[in-house]
Amino acid sequence: MNLSEAKAEFVRAWGQFGTEWGINRTMARIHALLLASPAPLDTDRVMGELGVSRGHANTNLRGLVDWGVVRKVQRPGVRKDLYEAEKDMWEVARRVAERRRSRELDPILRAVSRLAVAEPGRGEDPGEARAFRRLMKDIGRVGKDAGRLLGLVTALDRGGFFGRLLRLGR
Repeated sequence: MNLSEAKAEFVRAWGQFGTEWGINRTMARIHALLLASPAPLDTDRVMGELGVSRGHANTNLRGLVDWGVVRKVQRPGVRKDLYEAEKDMWEVARRVAERRRSRELDPILRAVSRLAVAEPGRGEDPGEARAFRRLMKDIGRVGKDAGRLLGLVTALDRGGFFGRLLRLGR
């Protein structure tokens, strides 16, 4: 397999991987293309390499910038916006984890916190209300623990304690 074939296979596989994480395939493919590119790319190059429209390319590039895994760069003498991916995969994983926490975990924790004070209404079973409050509190505790664990993992740097711990498992 030559380098071009390997890059194309990587873009395809990363696109599929992204859909498993809930990211659209085009966004994941653009991310893969930028990861595999030694130099920043402009929107036209992304469109040409992946066969996507300008609007689709621009929307997904903005999304990747919002996630913090791609940055817009300027080069002297180049009028077009260029994009490059964060190449440190530990940093990419950390940013994705932080983003997912704020978009997915934090809202459910706020919701179960509000719901954990539900009282029985007229004609409702007090035992059922207690069970519901207990469930909301349990979900909240597990979610908070998961959030703290995620916070610890994202705060650790790869070369520190966590890196040494991972090397022990090899």
